[in-house]
Amino acid sequence: NQAMMNFGAMQCTPRNPACERCIFSNTCVAVHEGLVAELPLRIKKPSKRVRYFHYFVIHDTDGVVLDQRVAKDIWKQMYDFPVIERKTSRTLPVTTRRAFLKQFGVKTQGGTKRAFVLSQTLTHQQIHCVFYLVKVKNANLRSLPPDCSFETFRDLDAFAYPKAIRTFLADNSLHLMK
Repeated sequence: NQAMMNFGAMQCTPRNPACERCIFSNTCVAVHEGLVAELPLRIKKPSKRVRYFHYFVIHDTDGVVLDQRVAKDIWKQMYDFPVIERKTSRTLPVTTRRAFLKQFGVKTQGGTKRAFVLSQTLTHQQIHCVFYLVKVKNANLRSLPPDCSFETFRDLDAFAYPKAIRTFLADNSLHLMK
């Protein structure tokens, strides 16, 4: 099979096929049907879906809130942070951030800070991740929404994360513990 692939790549080139020197030209369908200029077919690659995830890294000095992805979507059963998906990477309005954080019952120290932006390329999607650091003090993080849990920093290695989240944690875990 590999030999045929190599032969085809050298003989049946899209712009300048070498049909006159080809040992298969007497049995070639493209030559007999007059389709040499149209073959091989070029298949358009589907365009990548671009997505913008706005992650809220809700943390105190002991740990961070994780969200297990359960929806039928990318990264199912993996862990990330609570997220809002939008059509842009522009910073979310303060009112949107406050409304989202209200469901976690947290009061922030100094508001939310847009801190980091990372991208991850998948086969059919381009993911842009915007991270907001949300430092909480004396928060009751026991009554979290379903699929969310508070995990200590020392236990974070026990969870499976998408690459963008792993990269964020590797680069920023020491900053979170302050």
